[in-house]
Amino acid sequence: LELSTTLKNLGSSVSTLDTIADSLEGTSVVSNNDIRELVPFNHLRNSRADDDMAYWVNSGFEADGENGASGTASFKAVGVAGMTKSMSQTVYPSNRSSYTLSAQIASDDLEKLSDDAQVGIEVVIEYEDGITETRFIDLY
Repeated sequence: LELSTTLKNLGSSVSTLDTIADSLEGTSVVSNNDIRELVPFNHLRNSRADDDMAYWVNSGFEADGENGASGTASFKAVGVAGMTKSMSQTVYPSNRSSYTLSAQIASDDLEKLSDDAQVGIEVVIEYEDGITETRFIDLY
């Protein structure tokens, strides 16, 4: 599927998606609901927990079928003092020179119990030459 309308970004508004859906109306390939479910350029498999924990290496997370952000489900972890919870997936990107990492995070009564506690996203990047780089995106 090739869209002739340019999206502003991956977080485009519903009205932009409606415009795209309107421009594709009448095609036998795509419906309005298909466009709303489209997640362009997402290299993660099962990124919205629609298929429970499929494709994820998981330690302490669960799929929550009641609180989806962009789909019907989401991932959920309940914190425990002194315990690391994680989920990971290896992604093999295409030939782009830059990528955007985005996530929607919600928390209830989040409190760090020690100075060395961390809440965030750790990204490990492995370059073609084998060098790895680890970046931590602090969320609290």
